[in-house]
Amino acid sequence: MSDEVGPVLAPNDSAIGIEVIQVVRRDRMRWLRDSLLPIVSIVAAVISLTMAYFTISRSLQTGKQLNAISENQLKTADRLQAISDNQTTRYVGEFPAFLKDIVDILGETKPGEEITIISDFPGYGIYSNHRAFLTYEQVIKEKLLESPVSMVVLDHNQRTDVLNAEFGKRNIQEIKRSSPFKEFMSWALHNESEFRSPEDLCLAIEKEQIDAYESNFKSIRNKCESNRALPILLWIVSDRVAVFSIPNLLPEQGAVEAGFITRDQRLITQLKVIAKGYSCK
Repeated sequence: MSDEVGPVLAPNDSAIGIEVIQVVRRDRMRWLRDSLLPIVSIVAAVISLTMAYFTISRSLQTGKQLNAISENQLKTADRLQAISDNQTTRYVGEFPAFLKDIVDILGETKPGEEITIISDFPGYGIYSNHRAFLTYEQVIKEKLLESPVSMVVLDHNQRTDVLNAEFGKRNIQEIKRSSPFKEFMSWALHNESEFRSPEDLCLAIEKEQIDAYESNFKSIRNKCESNRALPILLWIVSDRVAVFSIPNLLPEQGAVEAGFITRDQRLITQLKVIAKGYSCK
């Protein structure tokens, strides 16, 4: 793994930085005393998200640097797992298990409420859990009829970097034994012999992502692609509820992504600030 990228704070962030340092020092002693039991409050979680946003968005310039920040992101995700004890925010598992939670909160959308999606892939879960993706696609199309929807996803180059980071170092024979691969051969009408390396699979998945962006979600007018990596993925319904996830690309494990659902107004406000930084111009 590359050297850890440290936070770069603007002058206006100094007060937040001091507060974070104080929180981290106090929480470190509690971790040691309580055998690493969850102890971070929702306020500390909001601060952690803010610092993750400033640190990663300013230090990350290309997809090739994803591995360099994965350790920082993992620490943030570990800290955020403590939110699960909060009544308004809870941990909902790792990707793709929480796709159903995304579908549920999108399904809650009332006519006129705004849906904001900040995701690495337009076809979110299209390979990992294709059936869940189809449900995800359907609920978005249904809500488009009565609510404004905005979507920001990674551009082609960034998506390719993420796919290579996830699959590039894995053994192709091992991949072929997995359920997602076998299902992919079926619904995408591929033959296993077409895939001689992980790169072949990455190319095929990216083709499906292009189709998802251009065809599946062509009705979303307010959508765009970003050439900046996304340190956090968001699905926000107005000011009421949101699902957010922290992607961590680990060389030996592929993508490990922790998901959370929140109805905490302070946290949702902070998430909307982050989303605004990636909004389509």
